[in-house]
Amino acid sequence: MALLRELLLLTFILLACSPCYVSTSNTTDHGTLMLFKSHVSMDPSGARVQWGNLSIPMCQWPYVACGLKGRLGRVVALNLTSLNLVGTITTALGNLTYLRLLDLSLNHFHGIMQPELGNLHDLETLVLGHNSIQRCIPPSLMNCSHLVVISLYGNMIQGEIPSEVCSLHNLAYLYLDKNRLTGKIPSSIGSLVSLKVLVLQFNNLTREIPTEIGSIVNLTHLSLGFNQLTGTIPASHGNLSATEQLPPPHPLLLLATSRWTERWKKC
Repeated sequence: MALLRELLLLTFILLACSPCYVSTSNTTDHGTLMLFKSHVSMDPSGARVQWGNLSIPMCQWPYVACGLKGRLGRVVALNLTSLNLVGTITTALGNLTYLRLLDLSLNHFHGIMQPELGNLHDLETLVLGHNSIQRCIPPSLMNCSHLVVISLYGNMIQGEIPSEVCSLHNLAYLYLDKNRLTGKIPSSIGSLVSLKVLVLQFNNLTREIPTEIGSIVNLTHLSLGFNQLTGTIPASHGNLSATEQLPPPHPLLLLATSRWTERWKKC
């Protein structure tokens, strides 16, 4: 996890040094970040003190990264991990239409995962792990067809895994462990041909392990233990253990820093 923090820090340093930070702030994104700030009731480190300071352009605010070219001055990344923030996730985040990375992990956010997150059609990385988020995964999230990483581990999310997850054809890393998910693993998950990591352990999932998991040819890590599942791992993944396979490193550790940085710079 320490390597993850270093990776994200390096990414933001590189972005902060790019010309995108001198561009004119977009009023919609500016207003959205101020609404986000208003929904945070505790900020012990003062992480957002400079947010709203008229002498500091929005794209120079801490933990904010903006894009270039077609996304000039628009927020493309919001990284507020490990700041001990307390609050709720505002619906206004759905207005950050150019957002590609949202990391609010290792904080104390509570309440629900807002359906408006489904408006973030450019979103590639969603990391909300280790908070106190409740209720269901909003089906609207399946509208974010560019998602590569979904990490919601260590919350109190209930309900079933949406069968519409099959629409996320770019999804490579899915972390839903240590929640309160119930029901079956949807057979439609076998359509996620890009999936490399599937971690569902420590939930209340039931019924048989779907044979369709065997269709995920790129799957290298599978963690299904500590549920009430029956059946066996499909023969095509016989080298994996549903109960003994340890979770792999956090998915962002497996993505080169240059990939994210260069992609944002070209936007």
